[in-house]
Amino acid sequence: MRTAWRQGLAAIALVLAGTAGAPGPTLAPASGAPAPVPEAASEPGHPAPAAPPTAEAVFEDVPPGHWAAEAVGGLYLLGAVRGDGTGLFRPEQPVTRAEAVAMGLRAMGIVPGGLCARVFADTPCEAWYRPAAETAYRLLVVDGGPGGFDPHTLLSREEGMALAVRLAGRVGEARALDPQAVGRTLAAFADGEAVGASFRGAVAWLVRQGIVGGRDGRLDPGEPLTRGQAALLFYRLAASRAGPVRVEEVDGFPIRYRRAMDMIASKYSAGEPGVGTVTATGVRVREGIVAVDPRVIPLGSRLYVEGYGYGVAADTGGAIRGNRIDLYTSDVHEARYRFGLRPVRVYLLDG
Repeated sequence: MRTAWRQGLAAIALVLAGTAGAPGPTLAPASGAPAPVPEAASEPGHPAPAAPPTAEAVFEDVPPGHWAAEAVGGLYLLGAVRGDGTGLFRPEQPVTRAEAVAMGLRAMGIVPGGLCARVFADTPCEAWYRPAAETAYRLLVVDGGPGGFDPHTLLSREEGMALAVRLAGRVGEARALDPQAVGRTLAAFADGEAVGASFRGAVAWLVRQGIVGGRDGRLDPGEPLTRGQAALLFYRLAASRAGPVRVEEVDGFPIRYRRAMDMIASKYSAGEPGVGTVTATGVRVREGIVAVDPRVIPLGSRLYVEGYGYGVAADTGGAIRGNRIDLYTSDVHEARYRFGLRPVRVYLLDG
C-alpha cells in the first residue's frame, strides 16, 4: 500500500515539484471546535511556491510528526490551502462547505475561475469562495437550491466523503456498487450502519479505494469533518488520481488537462422549441452542461471549453456527431441568434 501511495505522489511531483511520502491508512480523529477562521483568510488562492516547503515550515500549528503534516504540505504546494493569515492552519477546526469545496477543487488540479454568474443568492461576486462555488456548480459537484450554496455550513465526515467522490468525478462508480458489496464494506466498521442511506455508496467507494480507513474501527460519519481531515482526504484523493498532465493558460488562468481537442461548438437553451430540461444522463440542464458525441468524448467527462468555461459532458444531441459539441446557456437569444457555430479548443480534465 505504501508503495502505491508513493508512486501516485511521484506522479504529482512530475508536474508540481513533488511531495514526500504517503499518509497512513486512517483519517485522524476529530477534536474540539475553536473559533471560526474568517473565510477570507482561508481562501485557497496562493500559487505554489518555487521551493517545496514542509508543512511545519509554513504553519506553526502543523509541527513535524503531526498526523496531517504531509497532507497539508502537499496541498500547500498545489495552492489548495493557505491558512488564516497568522501562520496557523487550524487543523482541528471544523471545515466549512466553502473551505472544503475550494480546497478540494484545487487538490484535483482545478483552478476555480470564470465571470460571476450569480448562481447562488448567498454567494456575492466579491466573496472569496465565489469562483470555487460556481466552478463546482458547473462541474456538478454542488447543486443550487432554496438554501443557496450555504458557504458557512459545517460538513460532517460522511458529507465530506460524498463531496470527495463528486470532486473526483466518480459518482457513477459509487452508485454502481452492488448494495451487498457496500454492506459488506461498511460492516467492517463498528458504526458502518450509521452511515446515511444517501452516503453509503460514496463512503464504501472511498474505503474500497483505500482512501478512507476509519479510526479505531469506526467511521464516525456524523462527526464534524475538520480542516486537517479534509486536507488528508483530498490529498489522498489527489494521489490516487495522479498521472501525467499538461498545463496551459486558457482564458487568463491555468488549466491542467490530460488531452485537448479542436471542435466546432454551438449553443442551446431550454427556452428553445423542442429542447427539454433533462439531459441524456438524467441531470437537469444548467450552465456547464455540454452535449457531445459519446464516441468522441465519453459521457461524464469533465471539460474546460475555451471561451465557455468548465463543464461536464452530460448530454447528447441528434446533430452532435464527431467533433461537434453543444453548450448549454440560459440565454435563449444567444443560443438561437448570436453564437452560431464557432471553432473552440476543448480540454479534457480527466483523461
